[in-house]
Amino acid sequence: MMKMIAAINNKGRKTFAELPTNGIDLRNALQEIGIKANPGEVNITDDENADCRVRLIAEAKIGHEVITLVR
Repeated sequence: MMKMIAAINNKGRKTFAELPTNGIDLRNALQEIGIKANPGEVNITDDENADCRVRLIAEAKIGHEVITLVR
């Protein structure tokens, strides 16, 4: 199974989540750093000006392909 890490930064507060994961664990990780939105409402962005940044990190080549598709 391909695994990725989501590095999530919200107004200077950071957390990491291993993907895939269940929605409850992901929602709890987001809430720990002040994000009240559902995981599906959080955009993946590396924009340094965004209040909330989510970067995906993968070790496997296929993971890099998936990241390219979702950007």
